[in-house]
Amino acid sequence: MSINVEPNEETVTKIASALEQGWQIYQSIKNEKSKGYVTYKEDTRSDGNVIEVYQEYMPYLFAQYKNEKYKEFDSFSTAVDEFYSKLENQKHQQKALNIEKEAIRKVENVKKDQETRIQALVESEERQKLVAERIIMNEEFVERASLVIRNAIANKLTWDAIEEMRRKAAEAGDEVAKSIVKLQLDRNQFVMRLSDPYDDEEPPVDATIDLSLNAYQNSRNFFIDKKAAGEKARKTAGSAGIAIKNAQIKAKETLDKVRIKTDVAKTRKTMWFEKFLWFISSENYIVVAGRDAQQNEMLVKRYLRPGDIYVHADLRGASSVVVRNKPGGEEIPPKTLTEAAQMAVCYSNAWEAGVVASAWWVRHDQVSRTAPTGEYLASGSFMIRGKKNFMPASQLVMGFGIMFRVDEESAERHKGERKVIDSNTAAPSEIGDESAPNEEEELNLDEEDQENDGNQENEEKEEDEFPDVQVNVQTLRIARSTDEEEYSIIEIGPKNQPGNKKRSQTKAEEKALETKKYLEQKEAEERKAAASAKIAKYQKRKQQKIKKKYGDADEEETALRLQILGSRGKQDPKESEVEKKKVEEKSQNSEKPGNSEKPEQEHPERLQKKEAKKRDSDDENEKDEEEHANLEDSDAFLDQLTGKPTDEDNILYSVPMVGPYQTFSNFKYKVKLTKGTGKRGKAAKSALELFLRLKIANPREEAHIRALIGEDSVARNVPGKIFHHLTGGFASNSKQKRMLAGFARLSFYTASTIYGIIVLWDKSWLWNVEDCWIDYPFHHVPDPIWWYYMLECGFYYSLLIASIWDGNKSDFWELTIHHCVTIGLLSASWTVNCVRVGTLVLLSHDTADVFLEFCKFVRLDFNNDFVTNSSTVTFLVVWLITRLVYYPLVVIRSSIYDAPSIIFPEYQMLNFTQVGFLKKL
Repeated sequence: MSINVEPNEETVTKIASALEQGWQIYQSIKNEKSKGYVTYKEDTRSDGNVIEVYQEYMPYLFAQYKNEKYKEFDSFSTAVDEFYSKLENQKHQQKALNIEKEAIRKVENVKKDQETRIQALVESEERQKLVAERIIMNEEFVERASLVIRNAIANKLTWDAIEEMRRKAAEAGDEVAKSIVKLQLDRNQFVMRLSDPYDDEEPPVDATIDLSLNAYQNSRNFFIDKKAAGEKARKTAGSAGIAIKNAQIKAKETLDKVRIKTDVAKTRKTMWFEKFLWFISSENYIVVAGRDAQQNEMLVKRYLRPGDIYVHADLRGASSVVVRNKPGGEEIPPKTLTEAAQMAVCYSNAWEAGVVASAWWVRHDQVSRTAPTGEYLASGSFMIRGKKNFMPASQLVMGFGIMFRVDEESAERHKGERKVIDSNTAAPSEIGDESAPNEEEELNLDEEDQENDGNQENEEKEEDEFPDVQVNVQTLRIARSTDEEEYSIIEIGPKNQPGNKKRSQTKAEEKALETKKYLEQKEAEERKAAASAKIAKYQKRKQQKIKKKYGDADEEETALRLQILGSRGKQDPKESEVEKKKVEEKSQNSEKPGNSEKPEQEHPERLQKKEAKKRDSDDENEKDEEEHANLEDSDAFLDQLTGKPTDEDNILYSVPMVGPYQTFSNFKYKVKLTKGTGKRGKAAKSALELFLRLKIANPREEAHIRALIGEDSVARNVPGKIFHHLTGGFASNSKQKRMLAGFARLSFYTASTIYGIIVLWDKSWLWNVEDCWIDYPFHHVPDPIWWYYMLECGFYYSLLIASIWDGNKSDFWELTIHHCVTIGLLSASWTVNCVRVGTLVLLSHDTADVFLEFCKFVRLDFNNDFVTNSSTVTFLVVWLITRLVYYPLVVIRSSIYDAPSIIFPEYQMLNFTQVGFLKKL
């Protein structure tokens, strides 16, 4: 930007006036209460709603902003509050608007693309028609040109010679040669420029002529192309509507998803416990756990209230778990404690190791941040006083589900969904009879692998007392008080382990020594950093001059010179310590007014004021957070979070929850999580896609679940390596699928058995197995037997193909091998014409399979134990008769003894193939 200022008095006066005006504006803003202004711009959404996007805020409306849209406020502070209070929401709205515009732009692009294609096809149709008509109009020209070129080729002229001949003829004025535009002899074609002989104003058209065809045949080809282009244009016009409709549907889905996310962003307020690991127990208690040492300390310091329970596990990586009691609530039920213990174990290294372990719990007053005299507690370390109540071993099973936040009116329908079932449960003090060991212990919960080089005797004693929980822990003896109170230090965070040298001091002394060394080292580093600060160039030159001038002087001479010059020089360490004490005592009179030590005296006071102000602010924030947390712990708030929404509910937003699997018993959308090899992000995404794919959600629920896809918070609480199972709210859907599959198999085996009995009833080998070998291999196969074989073979082919989609089954490979062997045996018996004995094998196996599939079906469909048990007994009887009596003692026996004597001894080798027909139970 360049400013052209003319050197005259008028210009100077204007500049001075502008500066004076600017100074007055500055003084008015500084000394008087100024108004506030916020500039904004407007955008229109697809539904017609207008959104405002704030641009800037200012205490004075400058000239460049007067033509823009702005809002005026009574004070500048109000304008700033208004700007930042709506900034985040406006960002979401702006992002949603951009996505809406992109979706609409894609629809417009699809429309434009379809219109362009149709227009190109219509133009192609018209051109093909025009070329065909011109060829007919200029039939003589076309035939003469084709004849000349064909004669030249017949006379074995080169292509260059033919081109030269055409050029000379055109120069000589030959009309036929002039009409030939280009020769394409490599494709047996040439291009002619044909005009309309009946209308000189019509422009000529270039037509590609095939030398192997006459004029009418070339014209017919163009008419065929014209017809094909017309049909393609009509098909494209018909499919264009479908393509545009699909694009509009996709755009509508995108817009609905964006609107859901925008609405959620407006109403969604992050709950206090979402920054931790959390779940809501099956009895409506909030259970939270820290992600790291800092969060563990925050939980205990800020959110552990009277009546709450602290849960932990003696495992590396285990978090501190806090069970929040309800305001004015009674003892926390055992079921909730069990779920909290399972959470503590699953969020530890036991998950990846696959080790089943137990956790323990204590009351809130047993957890303290105050250590015994002389002890040092690092960040994230706690003192546990008294007994630890150990819980039973917890299973490594977690769940992932979707909770929905509903409004207060809808929450009335969900009261009592999560409640204490047994009102006569024992008090928590009665849970877990095991108490902590008498000696104190320090548990290392750092996720890093650390070797324990501590006292071996203490470790062996702990291993003897807790053989079921063998973890890499460190023991620490703490001097007991006079009343022999028990202590345990829970430490979350890395510990600096020494090498292999043996330590004779106690760990308490070591801890104090390490603290002292750390402080001394830090102080030395600060002094070193101050001494090695960057020196200016002139200071370097000055030091070089001093070194050159006084380099030969000793220390006494240098001190005298500095004293004469009035410089303080180097201070004696003792004097330095005295001055430090003076600074700490804040003795203002001990220094001169101009002394450089004065800022050092005032600095601690300012620092103390800042720290006090910061503490007050932190206390206020903590108080606000605690009040907010207490509000969100109430039953009224928790009832608004439901895992089983109804069609009448007004859903505000959805929240993913991860917790012990038993807490998801009433959830509509849930999957089971166990230790596996899958990644957490991929598993969470596939679970959400599974919820949508099963079509059990109404449109509102589906939209809220779809809004979670792509959110980082979805998989944040999922444990490390996992495997997810299809269960839960859609378990009924999965059960129906299993019932349908079982019913299909039952129907086939029943029909196959009935058909086999009907087909074989009048066959002699059904009653006398020896007839299978008489006149072998010259057996005629009747059509019913042929169909019997083909149906059986086709069925096992279908099972083999369907097994491709059942790769997650535990017996996948066994079933696949069974199907392959069965198909191979059916094919082999058909090839060697052992059809008679093959039909007996099929009938004996299918008969037992009918009752097996019936048992599976009734077990899924009936809750009646009598029906289930009766069908099971029937299956066992039939299976014993067909598989253990008839098949081995009749069919196989005849194959071993009767076949060789009737046919030939070499048939003995085929007996072993019958074993493959044995099916896996």
